Amino acid sequence: MTKKAEEATISVIIPTFNRYPFIVDTINHIIPLLRNNDELIIVDQSNRDVTAKIKADLSVKENTIIYKTIAFPSLPNARNVGIELARNAIFLFLDDDIEPDKNILEEHRKMYNMKNVGGVAGAVVEAGCPFTNTKATGGGMTCYGRVYRNFTGNKIIPVCSFLGANMSFSRKAFEKTGYFDCGYTGNATLEETDYAYRLRSAGFRIMFNPNARLIHLIAGSGGCRESTSKKRESSNIRNATRFYLKNMNKAFFPLFFVYTIFLSVKRLRSSLGVVRSLKLGTHAICEGIISLKKATSL
Repeated sequence: MTKKAEEATISVIIPTFNRYPFIVDTINHIIPLLRNNDELIIVDQSNRDVTAKIKADLSVKENTIIYKTIAFPSLPNARNVGIELARNAIFLFLDDDIEPDKNILEEHRKMYNMKNVGGVAGAVVEAGCPFTNTKATGGGMTCYGRVYRNFTGNKIIPVCSFLGANMSFSRKAFEKTGYFDCGYTGNATLEETDYAYRLRSAGFRIMFNPNARLIHLIAGSGGCRESTSKKRESSNIRNATRFYLKNMNKAFFPLFFVYTIFLSVKRLRSSLGVVRSLKLGTHAICEGIISLKKATSL
């Protein structure tokens, strides 16, 4: 490892929302991996009683971590709060329900020796529920709106995006790319993909490193998942619409519309029926359009 990589300090940022005791276990995994001037930042959006439990368990470690509570749950906002608190050259975001490999920090760190690397996608193995819908390593969106991802490859290669459960980028990249977009609401689907596309548009490369690996435990409660399939579908469509209009070729938006409505009906017709599924999908697309128009008019 070169001197440059050795001097690249990492701020590990973990947003959490009602994930006790998972977050405590995650913190206990990360603390032994910190070295030199690395730091661990917890941004807690949990309910008051959950926060009290977390703080009680972490009381003996209060001088080891930076702990910040915020009033309302929003994953992009929590990431931005973490960035504001971070002092180091690399921002490493991890989920609050993970088991990281012991070399995960060093594998992220060393990638910034490579030319023009602004971000690193780590490998994510999802326990009991693998989500890979493409053979190629990486993730993103097609011209008609299909979201694809596979971060279980075995080669170091450039990719278009990363997963929020295991991603990093440099302070230098942040200074050109800016903060996460808080317009991704609800389950915040595609908020990290949006950031990755913006990072690449700013001229940086994103590299996938299979050795920067973790197991995503997929906790059964907490987090930013929606409570019902109806709410989840609406949130997914609204956020996908925002992403498409920000990052994709708008000339193909009719394809996106047709594909998205088709999926909405396919997923919800058994519970809502065809007509109500059509209405939900159309309404969610309109919400996505309006949310972006409001943001761009400010």
